[in-house]
Amino acid sequence: MVNQWTKSLMAILVAGSIVAIGAAVSTTPSLVAGILTIAVFLIILYEMETSPEIKFEMNYPDKAYVGDIINITASVSIKRGIGLFDILLPMVDSFDLVEGNNVHIVYKGLRYLEVKFDYKVRAMRRGIFQVGIISFNYFPSMGIINGISDSADLKKEIEITPKILAQEKLRRKYRTRVRFPRSHVSNTGPVSTDFETIRQYTVGDPYRTINWKASARSAENGNLLVNQYEREGTKSVIFLIDRNSSTLRGTDEENQLEYAIQFALSSTRMFLASGFSVGMWPLQSKVQERGDYVLPASGMENMRRITNMLLRMEKTVTRKEPINLGKIFYHSLLETSSTVILLTSLQAVNMPEISEVCRKIASYRGRTILVDIVYYGILMKYSSFSSLGNIFSRSVQSSNWKKMAKNIPGRTMVVHWDPTSQKMGQAAGIVMGVLR
Repeated sequence: MVNQWTKSLMAILVAGSIVAIGAAVSTTPSLVAGILTIAVFLIILYEMETSPEIKFEMNYPDKAYVGDIINITASVSIKRGIGLFDILLPMVDSFDLVEGNNVHIVYKGLRYLEVKFDYKVRAMRRGIFQVGIISFNYFPSMGIINGISDSADLKKEIEITPKILAQEKLRRKYRTRVRFPRSHVSNTGPVSTDFETIRQYTVGDPYRTINWKASARSAENGNLLVNQYEREGTKSVIFLIDRNSSTLRGTDEENQLEYAIQFALSSTRMFLASGFSVGMWPLQSKVQERGDYVLPASGMENMRRITNMLLRMEKTVTRKEPINLGKIFYHSLLETSSTVILLTSLQAVNMPEISEVCRKIASYRGRTILVDIVYYGILMKYSSFSSLGNIFSRSVQSSNWKKMAKNIPGRTMVVHWDPTSQKMGQAAGIVMGVLR
């Protein structure tokens, strides 16, 4: 088709040139049309030889939740060029097209062209996605010049957050039995009126804290005893999220890692609203960068830090080295005596390293609640036997757990959670019950 257009154009151009030469030699007015023909074709050639100027604009919300339908509007304006434009608007793998189309073909003639396109997508997975790369192909009408393939990056992104499920707010504020403030690890904090223990007097203790009765009963030792009161502060919780291959059973949008992130995000909101201090760490071989973790702290500013960390958290295929959470994690754990909520999927292959992590946490005066995200129900959900998934999940889980239970350290409590048959609130309720 392109070759035919080219041959026709050259034939008309040659004929017009002969007529124009004859008109110039004979000075016949009726042959002036040949010159006009040449002028028209020169204009067309100029338009076709000039590369088109194409501009894009896109409008969509900056933030949305998983499952939301997002309306995307794209405006395209084209100057110069004559031909077909094949335009491919952004479509992320984790989005599902629900209405409209993101591929369009338009024809531009001599006039300036401006068009608008609308389409709707559903966000299927949390994360921060680049939704600003538009590709296009230009096919000139008569094939004199080659086509153009290019793309434009508008450098726009959209933040997709898991829906934060409403969970019960704890009924009372918690004070820690160790001394630390809300924002960073330290041994300072105002003294409360809550009695903790009786200890021997040391230089610097206020006289008003001396327990004279207890001191009199131990007069033979000649020691003064004082009342020690709890320091003000909030109880500390640290989430550990396993993102190894053991937590990736299922699809990209529905697997143990995605359920773990949703659980951590919803629970963080509840803990912070109840006056807790919350930290977040990935369970990986090496934690070095400051952005890899969030120190325990309270307030909605810490919620923003945790949310940003979880949105950017991606899977790791294998761990080539032993787990090393870093000195900062263990120092924070030692100072705060935090309860560690470990989100993983217990399997024979990862049981030794998970047990070792729990033992090391216990050696730093920490306590671990291990949330075992069971994957059998997720796999059965996408099979032809989905109705039997719940029964199969419970039976296999029970048999496997009996084999692995002997390796779990004594200071670790295990909560099994099958997200396909149990609501998140059920698992969260068990975890919160331990902390009450």
